[in-house]
Amino acid sequence: MLCIFKSLRLTRIDKLKDELSTKDKIINKLQAEKENIKSQLQKFKNFWYGIMNRFHNKIAFDKDEQYKYVSEDLHKAGAFTDDDLEIATNAFRKVKPKEEITEKEQKKEKKINEQLKNKK
Repeated sequence: MLCIFKSLRLTRIDKLKDELSTKDKIINKLQAEKENIKSQLQKFKNFWYGIMNRFHNKIAFDKDEQYKYVSEDLHKAGAFTDDDLEIATNAFRKVKPKEEITEKEQKKEKKINEQLKNKK
């Protein structure tokens, strides 16, 4: 009787190990896919910033009016967001999304606050 329970327990353990192994393989595959997508997204962001930088320089510094018209058309067509249009047409605007600028400002404020706390 004890032998039967041991055998059943070992069988159950082997099944669980197989399930765990299968799930580990799936998790590893998903993690690799996630990293690949992250890499592709970063490449696209760099490409997009390059385009925005080109429009920004042509409109703001070279005073090329045709780029301004193209920017406005792209905005009307939905290819440029309001933020993208502002980047392209405003000489004083950095070629970064507002979220990134806001995040950077928050980090600076946090760092300043920490320095003030340390001085006290």
